[in-house]
Amino acid sequence: MPTIGVTPLFPAPTEPTPDIEQALETIGKVFDGLRPTITEIKQVVGDHYCIPTLDIDGPSRNMNVTFARHVFWWFARKFNGMSFPGIGQRSGGQDHTTVRHGVLRIERVILQSPLIAAELEVIRRKIAQRVLLRNKRAQHGDHQAHN
Repeated sequence: MPTIGVTPLFPAPTEPTPDIEQALETIGKVFDGLRPTITEIKQVVGDHYCIPTLDIDGPSRNMNVTFARHVFWWFARKFNGMSFPGIGQRSGGQDHTTVRHGVLRIERVILQSPLIAAELEVIRRKIAQRVLLRNKRAQHGDHQAHN
């Protein structure tokens, strides 16, 4: 499975904070527990676009919902290296060709729109922060268990 290192997917508008850098290193590790979960990715994307996660998984063809769904699929593929059928199964039973189309659409949009590319970088950072927070909580819990 591919991993994501500390290199941003897109140029950052400002220098990342140390917490973000730590999160990126965490995400880049091979251990599955330190990667963003599908649920975390879906929640962050849904929150960013103000789309309920149930709608992301649902059949809606509303342009805003569809775009958020495609962004979720793209991040699921990039962060977790999931197969198109695997993403489809975790996204309301979508067909793998539909997922593939959505992922490729986002890749085209990134190349065509610097604004969308920057927006996806913001979402990526939010996902990284979520993973960092989960990791800190897990470490804190492990530390308390050993005391």
